[in-house]
Amino acid sequence: VYFLTAVAAIAGFLFGYDEGVIAVALPLIEKDFPMTPFVSGFMTAAVPLGALFAACFAGRVTDRFGRRRVLMVAAAVFAAAALIAAAMTAIWILVVARFVLGFAIGLAAVVAPLYISESSPRAIRGALVATYQLAITFGILVSYLAGLAFGSGGSWRMMFALGAVPAGLFLVGLAFLPESPRWLVLRGFSDAAKASIRRLRGTGADVDRELGEIRS
Repeated sequence: VYFLTAVAAIAGFLFGYDEGVIAVALPLIEKDFPMTPFVSGFMTAAVPLGALFAACFAGRVTDRFGRRRVLMVAAAVFAAAALIAAAMTAIWILVVARFVLGFAIGLAAVVAPLYISESSPRAIRGALVATYQLAITFGILVSYLAGLAFGSGGSWRMMFALGAVPAGLFLVGLAFLPESPRWLVLRGFSDAAKASIRRLRGTGADVDRELGEIRS
């Protein structure tokens, strides 16, 4: 379950990184692509706008398709949008890429804490869910460190491209994780829920007792 928490918290890291990196990249972008204040502001705001849009229906989507599957889609979108932003040749492409990044953030901001909480033992649930918020703060810090490392050379494309690395790790890590046992119970997959609890708790866990608590 600690591994699951660490993987799911990468979504928070990406949230913080993609929100923070534009602050250090924008002055460099404007040297290569001059833009009006309106365009600059809209491009900066594209991430929270995309997140707002996605968060409106993220709950319904994850209830239908499952926590893990939705997070895998978000991870793939994070990686693709980061690479598109790095390779952009016009401002409108960057605006679209950042809106799509915001879309992934909106999904992950709803689903990742939910996935952690539903997979965690009651005794440490609050502490594990809090790692998501900590990861957001850490992502902002790393985005500023990336600006410090690449800003002097004007390598704003590298700043965006770096976002694809944790996104790839996020996707790979999810491939080794089980689905949320609570979601499996909600969908009527009792055997799969037992297998998920057993993987998350180990062989000594009282699987039937926890399954009964989930049903209650």
